[in-house]
Amino acid sequence: MWRDRNEKYDFSAAEIQTLRVACHALTGLRNAEQQLDELGLVFTTATGIVKKNPLCEVVKNERAGFLSCMKELGLDDEQGKREVGRPSGDPRQIRQVMTWQK
Repeated sequence: MWRDRNEKYDFSAAEIQTLRVACHALTGLRNAEQQLDELGLVFTTATGIVKKNPLCEVVKNERAGFLSCMKELGLDDEQGKREVGRPSGDPRQIRQVMTWQK
């Protein structure tokens, strides 16, 4: 990711530091996800209580850090955003399409 983004954009010194933090967070995210895949989302204690794997929190925090850095750099929409909410257009046409699909 570092090489790709650094070649594609002309970053300032501060932005390069933010990109470094993003890369570090992405590495931490991938490592935590790999460990989580191996160990599972939950574990059972010696007393039989099922608990969430603490790595779930690491994944959450690393992902949040990565996405925050990407947003700060203005690169958060490169992957394409999913459409959320109601579709645009004439409500009557949308209703007709929805009725037809049923």
